[in-house]
Amino acid sequence: MSRWYQPQEQWPRHQKSWWRETIDLARSAGWHLQYLDGHAWGRIVCDPSEDNPCTVPIFSTGTSGESAARTARRTVERCDHLAAAEAGQILVRAGVLLDRAEALLDAASRLLQAADKQAEAEELLQGAATAADEAEKLTQALQREADGDRLTVEAYEMLPEGRQLGYPPASVEVGALISDASTQADEAEQLAGRLPAGDHSVPLRERITQVRTRDGPIRSLLAALECEPVSCCLICWRSPTSGYGDSRRRGYSVETHIPLIVRNISLDDDATIEQLALSLSDFGWHETGGQVIATFYTSAADPVAAAAAAALSIKRALPQARVERVDEQFVSLADIAARAGLTHEAVRLWAAGKRRAASEPFPAPRAEVGQGRTATKIWTWPEVLTWLKTHYCLDLEPDTAYLTPEQVTRLNAALQGRPEPRWQPATAGVARTLAVMSTVLEEDASPTPAARRFTCTGGKR
Repeated sequence: MSRWYQPQEQWPRHQKSWWRETIDLARSAGWHLQYLDGHAWGRIVCDPSEDNPCTVPIFSTGTSGESAARTARRTVERCDHLAAAEAGQILVRAGVLLDRAEALLDAASRLLQAADKQAEAEELLQGAATAADEAEKLTQALQREADGDRLTVEAYEMLPEGRQLGYPPASVEVGALISDASTQADEAEQLAGRLPAGDHSVPLRERITQVRTRDGPIRSLLAALECEPVSCCLICWRSPTSGYGDSRRRGYSVETHIPLIVRNISLDDDATIEQLALSLSDFGWHETGGQVIATFYTSAADPVAAAAAAALSIKRALPQARVERVDEQFVSLADIAARAGLTHEAVRLWAAGKRRAASEPFPAPRAEVGQGRTATKIWTWPEVLTWLKTHYCLDLEPDTAYLTPEQVTRLNAALQGRPEPRWQPATAGVARTLAVMSTVLEEDASPTPAARRFTCTGGKR
């Protein structure tokens, strides 16, 4: 038996922490939930009244659950079916953003306090003049180190769900926490601007002011404690090369995300969802515009071979399914600006070669849709994402990698049972793919959300 929940209702609680943030985000954005009592936990749908709504199934199990939850969050954030939300939903969404901003600031504050404690410990040890003095200061230094360790543990516990941080943290990572908190506050302020005049918006605006007030002092403390060079750890006395740092370092491997287009199945079918939950819950599944995407996650040395094997597992579990090709995630200038939180004009100047064109040119467009003045140039999101991270330190999808164009060509050949072709930068398949798009992408030059701010030594906006 299943039940539909409206966004204004209280939804069931998922047992996995990484799914709860995604579910809360979907609810605050006005999505609906169909709760299922089988192996599948449920599905979230942006607008059931749409002919082809965005749909994301949610499972109770799966070894790639955290990655699937991140993919689902991006699907919710990029959905454009719900152009406006009611005041109550806006308040809920703004509250979620401010909760995350406060958690990020709390974590950054404690990390900086921990660094301060450890700096005091170093000063005590260096200032010891006699044996007796050394014993007393050693005791004090150990206490400072213990306080620093406690604050560091608290900081990691305060990180929002889905946020990762290396150990020991680098100064640039702490700066990114502060910048991301400011970005969350910017988005909450934009939501507040959409609220009608009235007393219900006053507490929200007061809370936004409180978050912004905390930002300045924490940035000042970071500037005072920041190490040089940037690559060294904020907690200098435990550098990764010291041995002690190695034993306690929290590293996260980069995971390759491979979105595959799957034909002949629908995520609206309960029997299909049940089979996905039983056999294919390690994938991230979503449906947008009538197209089903299965995202495969791997850390294998050869992601192409791993993805080809994963495609066979889909075919075994769903004999009617056909894994057609890799979804290269085509985007227009408007899409790039919206995803990066930048202005349309800034992205247009990059693409036109009028900014940083000499040494760091923007990726070449893969194709062009339309003709004449209405033509729209198309890029692939992974190529743009790599360029933004390399040249502007905009790490929009941390710990995530995508296939290179050459790997995409190899995998598509394997999926279609063709001999492995020699990769060419400009492929005829792109034009064929774009020719069957249901609608022509339109560039939207309207103002985008406030540009995200990032702390990165040597990087530029």
